[in-house]
Amino acid sequence: MLFRSVFRSKHFATTTMSAVEDKLRDLLAAMEKERSEKGKAEKKDTPAKLSDKEARAVRTITERFKQYEAAAPLHVGDIVQWKEGMRNRRFPRAESVAIVTRVYPEPVYDEKNKESGSPQFRDPSTVALGVIDEDGDFVEFHYDGRRFQQASMMDVPQREVAMLRERLQLLNAVETFQPGDIVTWKEGLRNKKHPLPGTAGIIVKAYDTPLYDKDAGSGSPYFREPLTIVVGVIDDDGDLICFHNDGRRFTHIPPL
Repeated sequence: MLFRSVFRSKHFATTTMSAVEDKLRDLLAAMEKERSEKGKAEKKDTPAKLSDKEARAVRTITERFKQYEAAAPLHVGDIVQWKEGMRNRRFPRAESVAIVTRVYPEPVYDEKNKESGSPQFRDPSTVALGVIDEDGDFVEFHYDGRRFQQASMMDVPQREVAMLRERLQLLNAVETFQPGDIVTWKEGLRNKKHPLPGTAGIIVKAYDTPLYDKDAGSGSPYFREPLTIVVGVIDDDGDLICFHNDGRRFTHIPPL
C-alpha cells in the first residue's frame, strides 16, 4: 500500500509539472506571436525611406503643382510664355512667346475628345493665344491659362512681340462683308490654304452668327474658330469652290 501511495504521489507530481510546462510553453508562444504581430504593424505604419532620386521627384512634382495652381489673371493683349515645366503643346516654342487673343469666363472643353488616356481629355481651355507659325502667319490655339505667365519684356525678342501685337490689332480690326465683295487675306493672318497667297476671293455668304467646326480638336488652330464668311475662289480647273473662313482675317480689295 505504501508503495502504491508513493507511486501515485510521484505520478501526480509528474502530471502536474507537465501541465504547467505545457501552459508555460503556450503562454510564451502567445507572447512571441503578439510581439511579432506588433512589430509587423509598426513596420507597416512607418513610411519607407525614399531614395535620393525618389525624393527629388517628389520635390519636383510638388513644385510643378504649386506653379500650376498659382494662376494670375490674363487679359487680351498680354504677352505670355510657358511657366517652367508646364509646356504640354508644340506651340508656342519653349523659347518663344504668345499673345492673349481671347479669355473665357468659363472653361471650354473639347467634347470630341473621348480618349481618357489623352492629356488633352477634359483639358480646360480658358484662353486663346496667338502665335507666329513657320510661315510667319498668325494662328490661334486654345490652352489652360494656368500653364502660362506674363513674359518679362527684358528677356523676350522684341521683334516677335511687336509682330504679335501688330497681328492682333489687324485681327481685331473687323470689317463688314456682303455677298459679292472681293477680298483677300490681311497681311500675316492667313491660316488656311485658300485663297492662295496673292489671289482674291469673293464673298458668297456672310453669317450674322458664327459657325464652329465641331470636328476640330482642342489642339487644332481651328478649334472654336468663328466662321463668319464663305469665300469663293477659282480652282485649277477654273471652277468656283467655296470655303468657310474667319472674317476677321480678311480685308476688302478695292473694286477695279
